[in-house]
Amino acid sequence: MEFRQKLWAAAAVLLGSTACVVPENTVPQLDASLDAASKFVHRGMVQNENGVVQPSVAVSLPAKSEGTIIARTWGNIDLSNDTGDAWLPDGHAGKVSQLDLNLLYVQALGDLTVTSGFNSYLLPNGLEFPFGERGQTSEFMVESVYQLSEKWLSLAPFLSVHYDFDEVQGFYVRGGAQHELDIDEKTRLQTLLSVGWMDDEMVFWNYADPDNSGVADAKVRATVVHDLMPHVSLTGFAEYSTIVDPDLQDWFGLIGVDPDQLYAGVGVRWAY
Repeated sequence: MEFRQKLWAAAAVLLGSTACVVPENTVPQLDASLDAASKFVHRGMVQNENGVVQPSVAVSLPAKSEGTIIARTWGNIDLSNDTGDAWLPDGHAGKVSQLDLNLLYVQALGDLTVTSGFNSYLLPNGLEFPFGERGQTSEFMVESVYQLSEKWLSLAPFLSVHYDFDEVQGFYVRGGAQHELDIDEKTRLQTLLSVGWMDDEMVFWNYADPDNSGVADAKVRATVVHDLMPHVSLTGFAEYSTIVDPDLQDWFGLIGVDPDQLYAGVGVRWAY
C-alpha cells in the first residue's frame, strides 16, 4: 500500500476512534453547499475560466476543550469542454475534474483558533494536463487565526503553512486578514485579503515553472451571506487574484495564462 493510502487509512481509524476526545451523546453537524462560479482559481493559477460548479459536504464532531473534528469532501465540475487558457485539460464537461478530501482538527484557544490536518488533492484527468502529468498528492497544514478587538476594526489576521509530503515535497505559506460585518440581522459581509509564498517545488507543481520561487499569489475576496431560512443561507462572492512576483508573471506570459483573474459566483448552504 502506498504511503498516502496508509496515512488516510490511519486518519480514518483515528476519526472512528473519537471516544477519547468527543463528549458522550454528541450529535454530528452536517454542512453541505453548492456553488456556481465563472472561474476556478487555485493559488493564483486559473484552473478553468469558462464556468464551474463546486459541491461540498462536511461532517463536524464537537470535541472536548472547545475543539472540532471535521471530515470534508469538495469537488469541482467543469461546465464546458473548453476550459480556456487554463490549467485543467479540455474535454470533461459535466465531470469531476478535481476532488479534495480534508480531515481537520480545529481548536479554540480564546481569541486564537488553530486548525491542523491533512488535505488530499485528486485530479482524475491528470495524465492530460497541458503542462505535464499531475495526479494525486497530499499535504499537512496548520493555520492560526487571531480575532482582534473592536478597536482594531475586529480584524482577524491569519497565517497558514502547507507542506506537501507526497508528490511535491514543497511548501506553500499564506498570510492575510479577514473581517465580517453585520449588515442586518440576516445578512453579513465577509472580506478577505491574502498573499501566498511558494518554494521551488510548489511553484513547479502549481505553475510548471522550473526556475522560480517567491511571493506567488495575492487575492481580495468579498462574500455576502444571507440567512434565507433556518438551516439555509445564500451566498454571493467576487474575487480578484493576481501573481505578484515579476518572474512568475513573465512565466505566465510564456505559457499563455493570464496572471490576473477577476471572477464571481453564487451558492447555497445547508447546515444541520
